[in-house]
Amino acid sequence: MFVRCSIFWSFGTLVLIGSAFGKTTSSMPASPVPSLAYDDSVSNAEVEIQDQGTKETILNSSFGDEQSSIQALDGGSSLANMRNSDDKVRVTTFGALSFEGIYSNKRLVSPSSYLYVSPDFGLPQNTTELSARATSLGFAVTGPKVSDFNSGGLILLYAFGPEYFQNFYGITIFQGYGELKNEDWRFSFGLMQDLINPLMPTTLNWGLGGAAGNLGFIRAQARGERYFHLSETSTLTTQVALTNAIASEFATPVAGDRLSLGESNGWPNAEGRIALSLGELDKTAQPAPRRPFEFGMSAMVGELRTTTSDFLTPPVRVTSSSWMTGLDARWNMTKRFGVQGEAFYGQALGSYLAGAAQGLNTDTFQPIRTVGGFGEAYYYWTPALHTHAGYGIDDPLDSDVAATQRVRNQIIFGNLIWDATKNLQLGGELGNLSTGYKSPLLGDSSAWIVHTRIQLRF
Repeated sequence: MFVRCSIFWSFGTLVLIGSAFGKTTSSMPASPVPSLAYDDSVSNAEVEIQDQGTKETILNSSFGDEQSSIQALDGGSSLANMRNSDDKVRVTTFGALSFEGIYSNKRLVSPSSYLYVSPDFGLPQNTTELSARATSLGFAVTGPKVSDFNSGGLILLYAFGPEYFQNFYGITIFQGYGELKNEDWRFSFGLMQDLINPLMPTTLNWGLGGAAGNLGFIRAQARGERYFHLSETSTLTTQVALTNAIASEFATPVAGDRLSLGESNGWPNAEGRIALSLGELDKTAQPAPRRPFEFGMSAMVGELRTTTSDFLTPPVRVTSSSWMTGLDARWNMTKRFGVQGEAFYGQALGSYLAGAAQGLNTDTFQPIRTVGGFGEAYYYWTPALHTHAGYGIDDPLDSDVAATQRVRNQIIFGNLIWDATKNLQLGGELGNLSTGYKSPLLGDSSAWIVHTRIQLRF
């Protein structure tokens, strides 16, 4: 049954993608991602919006010379240059109309943005999901100069509705922030991605390997960044941020559960990262103009507070520290081939989509320690046809989790993506998502997933 359905989902996409092997183009690949990117050749008075396809998420962190690279998940195609030499405010719109078909032989938790697999009770669990929730609309803003700084910001909306990981349609603000920046500094405030461990695997799944080795989500924050141009071939980036302690989507042990696991203990989280970028800036590199190598180190510290009472016994309060240390690296070995990856260790990281999306033990409310990470390799067969393959794992400490919680979550994926034109992208992906549970009564589960996507960008 699985084989027949896999052929059904993939046949149409593969037929179209196959013709791309004979297609070449002299330009950079049409990107699913418009980027407001600074580099060493961009003046204070100019912001270039470049086609980039590095990742399918928003990265507000700087990659050295690519200061405050803003990459909009699945949104946008080639945009015109925006010049800010006067005091006018200018807005550029971009977006994507997306349609996805997702088939799995096991039940996936979180429709159209799967994070883990539900327990296997020995019954048939074949599922099909047709979704347009990754449809997006964005507004990139450039404003007047403020002293030596360029002003601007970004608003990005998705059709994910009030809950990212439940099957509701609506308008969700995924990014919304303002910034002041120049070649040496960037100050930003609003709703942004975490700066710690900022890399993302390139998957068709909107969940991007979250809860399976890809740490980080979005939250309100205030951020400062400093760029030290050590030489023409090296840049040192330092970043600090005060962030909201909780992302409410992951404050409960199960979607829809009213038991709240963790709230702010009166302090924001503190996040920091330092990164070194090396090599000549290559504007023709695939998938994005950047220095060929970067290595980063991240850290976060915060507190969580849980209070519970059944109205018959005195309330119980547990205060836990939340912390992590992490490494990230990427290397464009050639203009077509490259690798990237992350690793982390910490505790109480559920709101960062780590610990298999679990932060605290549901029985004791004590923090869950976890270790994880991901690795990915990519290759551009042509400027328009590229493939990405990777592996990620999140492995909470078994003794820290309750009987009904997850003790492991891992993903393997491989895809083929064709940028047929600057506005049309087709993709197919095969993946395996495996989730382990502490209780033998729940049953570990492993799902084979066939994911296809058609996307019209503007």
